[in-house]
Amino acid sequence: MINISKLLWRSKEFFLFFISATTIYKIHAPFAFRLIQRVFEDQSNYYAFLIIESQRNKLKKSKEKIDKIEFGEGSGSPKREISKLAKIDSSPPDKGQLLFKLINHLQAKEILELGTCIGIGTSYLGFANQSSRVHSVEACRNTLEIAQNNILEHGLKNINLNHSTFDDYIDKLESNKLKFDLIYIDGHHNEQATLTYFERLKPYMNEENCTVVFDDIYWSKGMKNAWGELKRDDSFELNIDLFHIGILFRNKNLRSRASYKLVKSIWKPWISGFFAAKTN
Repeated sequence: MINISKLLWRSKEFFLFFISATTIYKIHAPFAFRLIQRVFEDQSNYYAFLIIESQRNKLKKSKEKIDKIEFGEGSGSPKREISKLAKIDSSPPDKGQLLFKLINHLQAKEILELGTCIGIGTSYLGFANQSSRVHSVEACRNTLEIAQNNILEHGLKNINLNHSTFDDYIDKLESNKLKFDLIYIDGHHNEQATLTYFERLKPYMNEENCTVVFDDIYWSKGMKNAWGELKRDDSFELNIDLFHIGILFRNKNLRSRASYKLVKSIWKPWISGFFAAKTN
């Protein structure tokens, strides 16, 4: 059932976000400009996109149901259709492709994903840089089995699937001595859980260069509050709010801190390069 009050709240938040957001043509810092140009504004289609979306389309036609164990916010019935997992629960194409381009641009080597689901988003992470290692964590064994099959079909050898709760996985990290270049937190959309995972993962973040991506930062008032606190963390020099996701960047070459709400330039043509050239 649609939650009307939540829908109205998110619509209001998007309106407020949109009127305050900027575009690439207002960004002058070299690191941020290149990042936005090569990741958020880039319209390139990679062959991997076709492979992943073909797999998604096949899963969307499935009539099979599975028991899905839920730990996070927004949990539904435990009996879920695989077709709905592919349509609704998995990372949509635009989000998966953005993450692909982000990893490709940053050349992240050690990647952690909290929330595998059926592996569609995970496949985007794996294809982005096949010399990387992707560590993906999922508590539901049934969805993890589907993810495993998808990843095997894609021939990806750089993805390590972990059947575990997020907390249990983090507990074991101390013995692994891993330092992550990119962390994608896509599960348990709850204010306190999000902040707790972030704090617990801090010792395992690359001290020089690390990117942390948070899914659905306007999922609820609690997630918005969490994002407000996260972007104040002074160990990250740059944060970018894209409404559907928020991203923190640690880069020791950045000399000052910056915070942007960002939309694609096509959404605000009145501040595009054409008009900017007229007024400068």
